[in-house]
Amino acid sequence: MTELFPRYPLQAFLSVELREGQLTPEQTILGKLIDAEIIFGRDTASGEEYLVFGREQLQDILTTGMSGPIKGLVIEIDHEKDTDELHQLCALLEGVKGQHDYRDYESFEESDGDELEAEEESLTDED
Repeated sequence: MTELFPRYPLQAFLSVELREGQLTPEQTILGKLIDAEIIFGRDTASGEEYLVFGREQLQDILTTGMSGPIKGLVIEIDHEKDTDELHQLCALLEGVKGQHDYRDYESFEESDGDELEAEEESLTDED
């Protein structure tokens, strides 16, 4: 499913000029974010994908088998512990969409049947 969505790096959505430490959406690409019904974050290192917006829409698709056109995005981030790109993405979605749907114990993989399956990750930190 996500291979059909356009992919953009997080930086494409952020303005070069940050005002007082706040994230400022880049106006030229903001429409793509506003129009998206489902948004995944994708870790560039591991390839893991995380639902960050559109949980209700995705659940409806999985429950009903709806196969109509969906406006989706994949936003590529560095999800390493020493970066805050996931936090920036969630803050951007809160500012633009009013919320985010990220859950830190959940990632998505595409199955052979092209259905998305949620996987629970360990909640313990091995540090």
